[in-house]
Amino acid sequence: MEEMQSEAIYVVDGSLPMETVEEQLRELATNCIQECNGKPLTNLA
Repeated sequence: MEEMQSEAIYVVDGSLPMETVEEQLRELATNCIQECNGKPLTNLA
């Protein structure tokens, strides 16, 4: 089994207002999608 190329743990403070949590999660997801864009699926594991 291959190891992940990078380990990333992101902490989102759930005690913040819901809108702030949603914004932070949306930003993390968007960054991940942009980083993976164009890479073959076999390289994303």
